[in-house]
Amino acid sequence: MLIASATARAQVLAGPSRPAGVPEGYVITPSGYFHPSCVRQMAEGEALLEDGRVLQHADGTLENIPSCDYPRYTAHGEIGGEGPLTNYIEWAQATTSTSYGGLTATWVVPPAPASNDGQTVYFFPGLDDINDTVTILQPVLGWNSFLLPGAWSIASWNCCVPSTSTNWHSPAVSVSPGDEIKGIIWDTCGAGTVSCPTWKVITEDVSTGRSTTLSDTPSEGQTFNWAFAGALEVSINLIQCSDYPPNGALTFSDVALYDYNFDRVSNPGWSFTNKASGLAPQCGYGGQVAPTQATLDYSSFITLASFNFTDGAVPYAGLIQATNGNLYGTTQIGGAGGEGTIFQITPSGTLTTLYSFCSQSNCADGEVPYAGLIQATKGDLYGTTTVGGTHDEGTVFKITPAGTLTTLYSFCSQSECADGAEPYAGLVQASNGNLYGTTLYGGTGANCYFGAEGCGTVFSITPGGTLTTLYSFCTKRNCADGALPYAGLIQGTDGSLYGTASAGGYEGQGTFFKITPTGTLTTLYEFCGLGCPNEPEGALVQAASGEFYGTTFNGGSGSNGTVFSITPGGKLTTLYSFCTQSNCTDGALPYAGLVLGTDGNFYGTTVFGGANGYGTIFQITPSGTLTTLYSFCAQSNCTDGSNSEGGLVQGTSGDLYGTTCCGADGWGTVFRLYVGLGPFVETLPTSGKVGGAVKILGTNLTGATSVSFNGTAAAFTVVSASEITTAVPAGATTGAVQVVTPSGTLSSNVPFRVQ
Repeated sequence: MLIASATARAQVLAGPSRPAGVPEGYVITPSGYFHPSCVRQMAEGEALLEDGRVLQHADGTLENIPSCDYPRYTAHGEIGGEGPLTNYIEWAQATTSTSYGGLTATWVVPPAPASNDGQTVYFFPGLDDINDTVTILQPVLGWNSFLLPGAWSIASWNCCVPSTSTNWHSPAVSVSPGDEIKGIIWDTCGAGTVSCPTWKVITEDVSTGRSTTLSDTPSEGQTFNWAFAGALEVSINLIQCSDYPPNGALTFSDVALYDYNFDRVSNPGWSFTNKASGLAPQCGYGGQVAPTQATLDYSSFITLASFNFTDGAVPYAGLIQATNGNLYGTTQIGGAGGEGTIFQITPSGTLTTLYSFCSQSNCADGEVPYAGLIQATKGDLYGTTTVGGTHDEGTVFKITPAGTLTTLYSFCSQSECADGAEPYAGLVQASNGNLYGTTLYGGTGANCYFGAEGCGTVFSITPGGTLTTLYSFCTKRNCADGALPYAGLIQGTDGSLYGTASAGGYEGQGTFFKITPTGTLTTLYEFCGLGCPNEPEGALVQAASGEFYGTTFNGGSGSNGTVFSITPGGKLTTLYSFCTQSNCTDGALPYAGLVLGTDGNFYGTTVFGGANGYGTIFQITPSGTLTTLYSFCAQSNCTDGSNSEGGLVQGTSGDLYGTTCCGADGWGTVFRLYVGLGPFVETLPTSGKVGGAVKILGTNLTGATSVSFNGTAAAFTVVSASEITTAVPAGATTGAVQVVTPSGTLSSNVPFRVQ
């Protein structure tokens, strides 16, 4: 639908707020802020004469265009901003020593941004003069622009005709996500004219047949020797990366560049440039070019932090989000002692080293933490180190969110490490308040045949540090009960604990087991060899259906790992085999387990494979449809990280967070991935009795007006923007916890089970 009158001047857009310094009433354009009298719409049938000083209307009448004497402003509120790159984020460009005669490109309208902060985003190809930057011709797709707030629209622009300092545009046309857009810039003089005085700019919605055109718009004496296959410009209010479309990139296809003889340039030599350094937020900017294509990334993937060894290095574990809203994790090495760290990172990327291991004599406080952390119901964080401690066989520790560490237990305190040794997995807090975990080695299993001092244990430990060994693997002949548990445990909805061992079982390829909180173990499934899923090394997750989902590091039809589901009774289904696509572009060797997203799908990582060979982030549906969301090492020198072994966590903003062990400076990264999921709340714990204390973790909880447990209202206290304290109300039943906030109602990511 065409909007605005044929001779309309620009109107003030109501949505976006202006930056400080821009006078009231100024309007936003693809070239910055202009006084309304300096922005003019040219309707169909109209033309500019005398170098833009006279407008000829469709009925033949003439209108003198007065000079615009008002200053223009950049998107940051700075006066001036001459030149086309003032507000550009990134672009693909080419130049010639002569002149171009035309440019065409097509692209697809992306989905609407998930957030609307009044941001104005533009995508376009264009032509300019690199030696005499006066005006640029642009067929433009804009969000929150051209008088269409909260929508996509197209218009053709010529900014800025210097004889009058006027920014000219064609009438805006509304478009929809998925529509194909074609942009055409063409000189009107015919072949052989090096510097044509008039040009035509057409922006067409191919899907609907509607178009909007600037006819006979002046070049102001420029020689258009500077071409843009595609450009991304943000003029205002980019507050968060979800202010971009959620698809993460836009591709300009079928890009055709023509010289002044109208001969197509076979290889324009497109190069990619960006000005993203120092921008906030950082949104994974990047791009790729080919002779007929340019892709601009405003990726949903963002590297939040890169380790440098001094602040930690090689984070093998994933992250947890605490009730203060921050994320916590561990690095295997680095830090002041060189033997690993515990760190805190804000959702926006401010990293703080809370503790460096081996700070005590003989590393009595532990070293080399391989696993991540959990937050217990009282607010402290708990974790393990694989080695160090009194006997150099690993520890269990407690650390406050502020960084005060207490070593609770040192393994191998009993003869021949009967209490276990080298815990590679993290902990889980059961509904009885105790913590549960596994050790890779140690125990009293007499049938261990792996050349180790015991084949692992399951243990419980009180928050105060009293440890009980519940089970020693390889107690049965040929380790039929499993061996070497790399993964931790989860508590199922039936109250039992479930886990996997990476070895043992009938064919020595691992087991799936359950164990009661008091130590009765039942082997539910024995993984098989060639072609079957085997060597499970990541923790499990239980879906609302009651089934468990997990990964195996090896096996499957692609021999590079699998995703599987398994019932509490032990019936296994292989959902996906990695490396079944050419060159393992679907990923290979998933080490970590899965996280269940609020959309009901599962998300995970692979250590290798993907488009670049350095691992992937993937989504998989409960029925097994896999989508690769990101391939690591997509940026130069792998600044986006490589080889993610720690898995993912979904923050209460809806975004996914994780770590890579390598890439960047070689020491690993922390990243965030936007996948279009909305905010939610999380309870700590996830089950309890009537009257039991519950903490609710969320985002923007200030001003909450209601908390309910499956519809039953509860009294509550807002502690901070990220935490609410409450108690299970009388009459509550199992179901979602909901919090009503000024911005909407938030539901818990899993049902709260009333015991």
